Amino acid sequence: NKDRLFYKSYKMNESLDLKLFSSDEIVFNRIKYHITSTIINIFIGAVILWFILYLVIKRILSYPLSLLEKATTTLDINRLDNIDLGTNACHALEIQRIERSFNQMIRKLSKQININQRVENTFEKFVPKQFLQRIAQDGIENIQLGSNKASTEIISVLFSDIHQFTNLTEKMTPQEVLNFLNSYLARVSVPIQEHHGFIDKFLGDGIMALFDRTNQSATDSVKSAIAMIEMVGVYNRDRHKVNYEPITIGIGIHTGKVIIGTIGSNHRMESTVLGDVVNLASRIQHLTKYYDTSIIITSETFEKLHDNSILCRELDFINVKGKREPTNIFEVFNCDNDERRTKKNELLSPYYEGLRNYYTQDWDRALSFFEICVDILDDDLISRMYIDRCHQYKKYPPPVDWDGALRFNLKH
Repeated sequence: NKDRLFYKSYKMNESLDLKLFSSDEIVFNRIKYHITSTIINIFIGAVILWFILYLVIKRILSYPLSLLEKATTTLDINRLDNIDLGTNACHALEIQRIERSFNQMIRKLSKQININQRVENTFEKFVPKQFLQRIAQDGIENIQLGSNKASTEIISVLFSDIHQFTNLTEKMTPQEVLNFLNSYLARVSVPIQEHHGFIDKFLGDGIMALFDRTNQSATDSVKSAIAMIEMVGVYNRDRHKVNYEPITIGIGIHTGKVIIGTIGSNHRMESTVLGDVVNLASRIQHLTKYYDTSIIITSETFEKLHDNSILCRELDFINVKGKREPTNIFEVFNCDNDERRTKKNELLSPYYEGLRNYYTQDWDRALSFFEICVDILDDDLISRMYIDRCHQYKKYPPPVDWDGALRFNLKH
């Protein structure tokens, strides 16, 4: 019995020892689990905290900086007024200062650009933008003396001035002359702009204008001249209301190649157009008084006209001083009154027959046709001029090498 009791007691103790051992392991595992869970939770919390801090930092710093980067990379020099980062984009004092500085810089830059634009607009009143496109392709500040474009394009040059300007203004005060010129020039400048031309320079009462539209320069220049004459007619009606004398103007046009560039010195230069085209246009403009007509164009201009409404007739075959080869010149008579315009159209057929016989030196036959012209339009100065020449050549025949050209040896 004692043995059985001992054995039983031993077994109970052994069982108790087993149970105690088992509890320590569970506690250890639980502690290990709690430690692991705590570490994981701390890690997850750190990640969440880092993400929150990232969002906060992005809102406080990155977002306004990205706005600044976007504003600088997409900066449009022509739309500065629409740029404003907004100084409340974030609460960081340093970033707000950057934003304010950026906005102030944009406002100052916009103001300076506006000033520069006004200066450029004013500059274009003295040098047309059509010149600047040729001689200042790298900017006004980089214009060099002699910069030019050896033009292969066809340009029409128009010269105009007021007939008897000196006699008209001799009784005026300097201020009255200035007022008169500004009033006149302001009016006749409008048709030039409306017909795609631009004014190179004002020459007292005169104007030098250029027309450079491809394949249309001749038509543009002649239509502009017609509109200028019509504008003078309106101006004369206004002058008549205040008892001022009417004015008449003469216009000459020639078409050809020119060189556009700058002349002068490094201290003082100006844009200019050089070439035979300019010289001849100026010469024939002065001939409007000789031929008693408002508009004279050269054959080079006449041949490039693309408008059947422009009424022309050949005037003469001339050689002006400074030009070797003679050229044909034509009268544009659109601005004549209705009656004269109708009669000039009517006399064109006998007129050209008279010219053909004149150049073949058949003086009597030429006379018969020119006399028909005078019968149609009694005060046609051109027909009467050829009648006088035919009589002169019948009495004093021209030399054997006569080419039919009338030579003007004086600078007109």
